[in-house]
Amino acid sequence: EATIDTEIFSIVEHLNYSSDTVTDVQQRIEIAQYNFRAGMKAKQSSAFEPAVEFFQQGKRYLDESIWQQQPEFAFDLHFSLAQAAYTTARFELSEDIIKQCMAHEPDQIKITPVVQLYQDLLFASSRHDEGIAFALTKLNEYGLSLPATPGKLSVLIEYLRLKFRQRLRTTESLISLPQTSDNKRHSMMAIIANMVPSCYMVNGDLMGFISLRMASLSLKYGNNSYSSFGFAMTGLVETGILKRIESGRQYYDLSLTLEEQYPNKLIKGRNLMLMSSFAGPWTEPISQYKKKMEQARTLNTELGVLQWADYCVVFTRAQSLFWGRDNLSEIHKENLKWLQFHIKNGDQQVIANQKYLMHFIEYLQSPDKPKDLEGFDEKQHEINISQQQNVTFQAYYHVLKQMDNYLQGNYESCVVEGIKLFMPVLNTFGICLDAIHRYFYCLAYLAMDKTTLRLQQRTKANLYFHLNLFYLNQYQKNRPDNYGSHYALLQAEINRSKNNHKKALDFYEQSIQLSQ
Repeated sequence: EATIDTEIFSIVEHLNYSSDTVTDVQQRIEIAQYNFRAGMKAKQSSAFEPAVEFFQQGKRYLDESIWQQQPEFAFDLHFSLAQAAYTTARFELSEDIIKQCMAHEPDQIKITPVVQLYQDLLFASSRHDEGIAFALTKLNEYGLSLPATPGKLSVLIEYLRLKFRQRLRTTESLISLPQTSDNKRHSMMAIIANMVPSCYMVNGDLMGFISLRMASLSLKYGNNSYSSFGFAMTGLVETGILKRIESGRQYYDLSLTLEEQYPNKLIKGRNLMLMSSFAGPWTEPISQYKKKMEQARTLNTELGVLQWADYCVVFTRAQSLFWGRDNLSEIHKENLKWLQFHIKNGDQQVIANQKYLMHFIEYLQSPDKPKDLEGFDEKQHEINISQQQNVTFQAYYHVLKQMDNYLQGNYESCVVEGIKLFMPVLNTFGICLDAIHRYFYCLAYLAMDKTTLRLQQRTKANLYFHLNLFYLNQYQKNRPDNYGSHYALLQAEINRSKNNHKKALDFYEQSIQLSQ
């Protein structure tokens, strides 16, 4: 066996060369099994393209009867082919094989990884509504009914139910919950966890709802390998929506402890992404974002989880643009590298968003040139993101437009359009764009002539200014190294507008010191 494993590629090459002469059914099954072994060895070495070819070649030796003769082998071969095809962005092939697996395997527990893979594929194909509907149908078959379109009130009720269920228990103590022994509950958690990416794109309320439901299921039935993700997502809801940063961080820390108790590399990759993109900006030095992001991206790439690898990069682009020490040329070079990474993975919405970021960076480098750099059609991009209903990419586009308005001195446009961004930014669940939006809104509000606004607009603008200032104050209290200089500059501008010149100078000096 050891010799066969070492020489498996040579053996399979020889067997496949003479395959046309093999007609015996049993011999063809044996050759298919050798191809399967070769494919698995290639797959384990992250050589996914050769793995696809080995699995496909193995499948060519078989017919439909293999599902009755050797159902275990048939399932393993087909599922492995579907995984490898997905990882190499051969989505049509992967989808076809996934459907074959689901048609032949009746066991709900065994089929769960196939269901998850199909969810991943639908997400990577930007078929978010279809992926959500598919998952909800499967969960209903498993005995769990979830609402397709919960409103914000439903999310709030689910949050209060979670807190009631937790009651006097500290978040840290939830590590001692018993381990769930119900495999069906475990499968439910797996499918719910895989709903999160598509929900984030098109149904933020449902994402909040199912995140809290995962945590509640753990409290009710015990912990399992998906519980850490459920608690991390609960942390995301608290830090990103409720702005309960310290409490949210406790859930993130709980998720890290649970990872050690229930090791699962796939979940670890997701939690690392959540930590680097959603928890990190509010609870850790932003200067460390590249290291955190790279850990998350590398693990997800090694695991072949394309969408999570992509979004490790997507969710940290705000840090790249606004919180680094690099000049525009270096920022452009870094983001060009990530554009090539996204192109290789094949998610067209991600690619379009990264192209827009490149377009914006190039515009900042040469603001006097026409804004059709590199042939990028900004108007078409705006139409596309409005039709796709992708909250993240809509937020990127409009927040960068807001910043551009401020830099161009169009303060009124920055404020008026900024008010409309309240919900879109909130629906990103706390990526770093949140702070950028609030910061430039406040700067524009302080610089503009308020008398040009109608009374109703002026009232809204004033209320939103104080709300944003409140949030920025909360951010700088938690991480003065990240936001202290920005908040001090705003305080300087506020005091300057009130002719408190001494205080203004003190805050300007404080802002300079904190930014160094």
